[in-house]
Amino acid sequence: MRGRHFTPATVLVQTVAVLGLLIFTKPVFANWVEWIVDTGISFNHKENINNAFIKSDEKDDNIITPAFTFGRIYQLADFTRAALTTELMYDSHQDFTDLSHLSAGATVSVKHKFGIGREIPWIQTAASASILDFQGDHWDSNLYALNVSLV
Repeated sequence: MRGRHFTPATVLVQTVAVLGLLIFTKPVFANWVEWIVDTGISFNHKENINNAFIKSDEKDDNIITPAFTFGRIYQLADFTRAALTTELMYDSHQDFTDLSHLSAGATVSVKHKFGIGREIPWIQTAASASILDFQGDHWDSNLYALNVSLV
C-alpha cells in the first residue's frame, strides 16, 4: 500500500486494537449497549469476470467469501442509536487468484427515528473506512464512504 505492505495479520491486529478500546467500554451517556456479531459465507459464480466485449474472450470464476462483523450498538436517547462495527472479509477466487483479497474496515453510524410506529421514518448517517489488501501492492486500496439514508 504505497510503500507499505499490510499483511492480513497486521490489519486484523490494528483493527482489533483500535476498535477494542471503543467497543469494550460502556460510555456513561448510553442507556443500554448491545453486541453485534454476524458471520457468513457466500459462493458466487461470476460470468465475464474480465469484462470482455467479445463473447469468446469471456472468462468465468467462482468466488468464495467468508465474512465476519463485530461491534456494538449504543442507545443514546429514546429514538437515537449509534453503532460501531468492524468488518473482515476475504474474497477467494478459484481461477483468477490475483483477484483474491482481504477487506478490513470499520463503520460508525447514527440512526434516529422521528417518532413511534411502523410508518414513522428513520434517518441514518454512516461513515466507513476500509482497506483492500491484494497479493500485489499495486491493487491495494483505501476505501472511504459517507452515507445518509431515509428509511
